[in-house]
Amino acid sequence: MVFLLLAGWHLSVTVIEQISTSYREHSRCQQYREERRVENPYWPFAPVRSLSLQQVPSEAARVGSAPCAFHEELERFSGVRQSYRFFHLSAGVSVLSMTTRFWSVWAAIVALLGLLSATSARNWRNSGTGAIALEEAWTVPELVNLITATPPPGQPFDEFKASFLDVHGRRLDLMNQNNIDFMVLSCATPCIQGISDPATAAEMAVNVNNQLAAAISNNTARFGGFASLAMHDAIEAAQELRRAVNDLGFQGALLNDYQQSGPDNTTLLFYDQPEYDVFWQAVTELDVPIYFHPRPNIAQIETLMYAHAPFIEGPSEEYAVTLANHILGLCTNGVFDRFPTLKIIVGHLGERLPSDLFRIDEQLQRLKSKGLVMQRNVSSYWRTNLYETTSGNFATALLRFHIDEIGLDRIMYSVDYPFVPIPEGEAWVLSLSQVLSPKDLNSLKRGVAIKLLHLDDE
Repeated sequence: MVFLLLAGWHLSVTVIEQISTSYREHSRCQQYREERRVENPYWPFAPVRSLSLQQVPSEAARVGSAPCAFHEELERFSGVRQSYRFFHLSAGVSVLSMTTRFWSVWAAIVALLGLLSATSARNWRNSGTGAIALEEAWTVPELVNLITATPPPGQPFDEFKASFLDVHGRRLDLMNQNNIDFMVLSCATPCIQGISDPATAAEMAVNVNNQLAAAISNNTARFGGFASLAMHDAIEAAQELRRAVNDLGFQGALLNDYQQSGPDNTTLLFYDQPEYDVFWQAVTELDVPIYFHPRPNIAQIETLMYAHAPFIEGPSEEYAVTLANHILGLCTNGVFDRFPTLKIIVGHLGERLPSDLFRIDEQLQRLKSKGLVMQRNVSSYWRTNLYETTSGNFATALLRFHIDEIGLDRIMYSVDYPFVPIPEGEAWVLSLSQVLSPKDLNSLKRGVAIKLLHLDDE
């Protein structure tokens, strides 16, 4: 412990020195930075060159004649940006000015807190009866205008949108009032999966993760985090996941279905292909779950599939169909065979897949002779690799059917807040005491999640 305290003191001094140095350099560098932006308004998001520790001194010597050159090269090496100005996402969303160094400092502090607690189990609020909620949306100011969903009945849209930015206000009050011990926050759909440019997506993923770590750092007893990842490059995604889990203390990651890519947003990247094996290897080594969440489809799919029936876009039909395609791709393309300890979570009672396992298994069995590579039935993967949550799908009869199909040990409670009101979930949970034993209800509310998220691990 003495060593950890000394390490913490050293890190604190380093952070303070970095802030002081940055402040002294700011005036000297400001004119140079503004000139760079005039030349290229997107300058802060230029592709980052990868530098090793050994390369930094030589790089500094090479660029030392330019104002602030070493300062900028060191920022690029460390993944830190002095400032973000106005830039535009592929979706046409303007992103407001912000300072990223602040979030990077917070991330360092969060890493220190994780280091100091590394010798014991996670210090989370464990009442013994309260629920754990895993699919609960949050976002950053830069992405809040991507929220276009219809609010719950009676809630003004501005209030609904503001609830995605809140952590310790109304959200925490609702948790306290509705018996939720611990909530895992994740970036609201589509988040990074809606950014087609690889460099911009990677930058924003780091930014979102740093902001989330800072937002929950003063109350990790009540809040955890799922990382946001840019999935354009599997190696980079694996690196950011490792940082988010090991340094920021996150419980895993949440991916909002496929990654859109390409200059016209029409290239869709699915993670069931062999080039993503390096990412899945990292996931299994970290032993964390990956939550698959739906996203709005790209415009071309919306037009082709839903122009005739626009009211079934989104949660009523579109989300389940599109995400089920991705989950079945993981199964049929052998991802779970190559990574047998991989853990995937699917919300909304499994996006309807566990309701249709007989037909899925029966039809895929016919294709074994035609080159189908998966070694087991889809129903088998649901009992070993896949989990579902109840987020936004509080159907008691369907829950009981899924318990029979995949087992209670594959099902966890979630709300889907702010899309779904927290009191609505609590009322349903209370009603389940009529159909589940106290032991089974405890398993649904918290038991499975505690084990999956390693909340009580020493």
